[in-house]
Amino acid sequence: MARSTLATLYSTHQGKLSDKWSSYISIYERLFSELKIKPLRILEIGIQNGGSLEIWAEYFPHATYIVGCDINEACRELTYDDHRIHVVVGDANTDQVEDAVVSYSQKFDLVIDDGSHRSSDIIRSFERYFSRLEDGGLFVVEDLHCSYWAEFEGGLFSPTSSVAFFKRLADVVNHEHWGVPDARTALLESFAKTYGVAFDEKVLAHIHAVEFLNSVCVIRKKMPADNRLGTRVISGQGVIVDAGPLALRGSGPPQFDQSGNAWSKLKPLPEDELAGLRVSARDLEAALAVRTAELRDARKAALYADIRSNVVQSHVHQLRGRLSEGAREAQQLFEALQTLRTHTSTLESVLNLRQSQVDEIFKSTSWRVTKPLRWVGLQKRRVARAAKLLPALSQRAGGFSNLARRGVQVLSQSGLRGLRNSIRAVEEEELGLKSSPAPDTFTSGTDPFEDIARQIYASQQAELAPREILESISRFEQKPMISVIMPVYKTPVQWLARAIESLQEQFYDNWELCAVDDCSPTADQRKVLEQYARNDPRVRYRVLERNSGIAAASNAGLEMAQGKFIALLDHDDELPGDALFWVVDAINKNPRVDFIYTDECKIDDTSERRLSDFIFKPDWSPEILFNSMLTGHLTVYKKDAVDALGGFRSQFNFSQDYDLALRMAEVAREIVHVERVLYLWRSIPGSAASGGKDFARESNIAALDDALVRRGIQGKAKPLPHVNYVEVAVPKTVKVSIVIPSDSFKNLKLALNAILGKTDYPNYEVVVVCNGPLAEQLEDEFRSSPHIVFLPYNKKYNFSDKCNEGARAATGEIVVFYNDDVFPAQSDWIEKLIEYLSISGVGGVSPKLLHEDETIQYAGMISGTPGLCGTAYNNLPREATDSFLSMHKYVRNVSILSGACCALKTEVFWRIGGFDPINTPDGHSDMDLSYKLLDAGYRCVYTPHAVLYHIGNHSWGAKAVKYKADIYALKRWGRTFRKIRISRIR
Repeated sequence: MARSTLATLYSTHQGKLSDKWSSYISIYERLFSELKIKPLRILEIGIQNGGSLEIWAEYFPHATYIVGCDINEACRELTYDDHRIHVVVGDANTDQVEDAVVSYSQKFDLVIDDGSHRSSDIIRSFERYFSRLEDGGLFVVEDLHCSYWAEFEGGLFSPTSSVAFFKRLADVVNHEHWGVPDARTALLESFAKTYGVAFDEKVLAHIHAVEFLNSVCVIRKKMPADNRLGTRVISGQGVIVDAGPLALRGSGPPQFDQSGNAWSKLKPLPEDELAGLRVSARDLEAALAVRTAELRDARKAALYADIRSNVVQSHVHQLRGRLSEGAREAQQLFEALQTLRTHTSTLESVLNLRQSQVDEIFKSTSWRVTKPLRWVGLQKRRVARAAKLLPALSQRAGGFSNLARRGVQVLSQSGLRGLRNSIRAVEEEELGLKSSPAPDTFTSGTDPFEDIARQIYASQQAELAPREILESISRFEQKPMISVIMPVYKTPVQWLARAIESLQEQFYDNWELCAVDDCSPTADQRKVLEQYARNDPRVRYRVLERNSGIAAASNAGLEMAQGKFIALLDHDDELPGDALFWVVDAINKNPRVDFIYTDECKIDDTSERRLSDFIFKPDWSPEILFNSMLTGHLTVYKKDAVDALGGFRSQFNFSQDYDLALRMAEVAREIVHVERVLYLWRSIPGSAASGGKDFARESNIAALDDALVRRGIQGKAKPLPHVNYVEVAVPKTVKVSIVIPSDSFKNLKLALNAILGKTDYPNYEVVVVCNGPLAEQLEDEFRSSPHIVFLPYNKKYNFSDKCNEGARAATGEIVVFYNDDVFPAQSDWIEKLIEYLSISGVGGVSPKLLHEDETIQYAGMISGTPGLCGTAYNNLPREATDSFLSMHKYVRNVSILSGACCALKTEVFWRIGGFDPINTPDGHSDMDLSYKLLDAGYRCVYTPHAVLYHIGNHSWGAKAVKYKADIYALKRWGRTFRKIRISRIR
């Protein structure tokens, strides 16, 4: 006996799993209750675990056939005791599967489509199986909410979604009222073309009703005669208002010709016409973009033609001066040459005299008499030299007896000269070895930067003798245990062994290794771990039962760790012997430290152990971590801080260390950079060091995006070829004031035209600070531009004071100080320049500045050059790549902004006191402003994503005369030149 309701069946069902939305159960109770007593034939498309077929069998006790169809091959395993239930496996929208379905019943009374929910499958199933539905039957489509998602070929306004299709069927029901002679199929042509189906006019005439509910559509089928409006039924005789209806008794519906109604034309269909219009719009937009680009290029060409003309005139003047100076130098060189000729002649005379004296000595009797004594002295020196080499020769030959035999062999084969040459070769090699600080790592290469880097590493390794290191360790107040976390998976065993041995070679011995084998497919790795653990109690390991990923393996190591600090070591890398010593040295010098990172380099897999790709990192730089995992190796964390964060996160596998660094940067009390190469990153095929893990880039971007959300930064991480880029959303409501201090009509005219022609940002003003007559002249020139304001300044020229006056007159929330010889290289330069000012702690930003020849003029500054400071990467090509990460491509913290172009929040500018017109009136004003920002706890940021041209030049040369600003800067900021620390992120 069937239970009374579907709700009861679903609440008590214990058989195969069935999955339906709760609203469907009440909908189906209303629709299906009157069918329970009928001998139904049921088809359900999409049965998953098959539980719904059992429920239909119980709910419809008189059903004769219940056929389920599913594309999943696993459904072949579904079996039923009820002989009425049949399962067909395959794509319901193929002829072969349709034949299998109708082999059980040619017609059905109820069809339920719970298949893929993709619009194409739904519409194809309707076209194929609605014709198999008996008149009086129901065709039910489930989960139409998917029709609003692109993932299921839909969208709210998609003209070919399944919901759009069923909406169109409502018009098919009302076909007799269209007023145009088109067939029902004409209304469905776009769906037919899109999904490759052919609708039958006769079948469509059987659609009686289309009912929409939440995520469900029900189509009722009846004979065409039952689907017409019918005739007017007039009942009653009393007529008080309108007697007209009496004449309409028994008449059919009115017919109005709508062939002239633009809204009733089916050709083209609205969706086809819309698609055509969109294509046309895209073509027009593309053409407009091309024309706009051509116009901008033309304007830029004209602008820079003016600039070049100005620069060429300046260069011609300089060349003329140099030519005159060259003529003077040539005359001086000629005079010096004459002097040298005279000196050479004198030297030749002296040389001839000395030669005649030597000849007389060789011919003398005393020289001949003392020849035996000189021979004895020579042999004595040779014997002494051989005695020094004897231990080395013996060691190389494997003992004195082997050395003697080898000497006799060489003497018999090559004679006395051969023996002498062999000894000399050993002597030269020994001398060379003694003068080389690191023979196994100092192979000269073709890259001079690499050679310099190897020299730095060698000098670091030679700085302290082993005895000095051990004495320092004995004096440490803190000697914390360092737990080294090492996930292991399919590691070449020789490199796994080398990684462990590099730990055992550490001068600082209070460490433990927490190695976790992430279920490597062979036992080789665990055998190595077992061997080392057996001989060294500091080596501990664990083997996971299944492969869980690098984050899970790292967390397993974290659980094993007993130390106060954890260090991260990859399974095929190694540490120099002094690595942990310098880490613990940093811990003792910085008791509040939670996060330590060091410099690193790569090491190859050859016997030469060649080092390359040195990464000498800056001190803590929060913004640089936006670009990549720059803290990298070796990284050491306070364990309780990592535990508090929840350890490593598996959703960021292969960038789990980057994700942890980003999170630790937000909570660490102090972050310390140890300026030493303390990690050797193995470069072997398949390793990240050799570039073998491209898939890590996706999780890298995901980790950075997560950090932006966590920090409340309205931005998006984007992968660029060289680095990541955090693009921060800039509200157009923020007003930007551009302050230009200048008294040059020509320069100002060029600069203002460049800004007006090359700026997309709408909400800006330009405050020009210049002398009164020039202000009046330029006001007439730029009267039509609402963006430009002229501020007369008639005092003696003072760059800092002019900038301050311009900032006082500015009305923007952000102020940009801008030289008159700077020109934008991109139209979104303001957005890119100011985007990082919205990040907490950032005080000022400067862009990448280029010379006119596309070489770099500014990409950060270096303190301590002959002129106190000098621009980094000056005169290198715009996209130059170097051996040290090409940092001009990185958003990063810098010590000094460029006075030629820098942006600050107006409120921050005044909080630090603005420019100093007393001490830096016309020199070092940008350096002084930048150091004041750093001194107040703000960070200065360089961004390569805003690019402008700076036609002016910057010199590194020391000045012949020291100006007042030089002396002031040295007194005020002398300590800052030696060490600049950037505050950590909050």
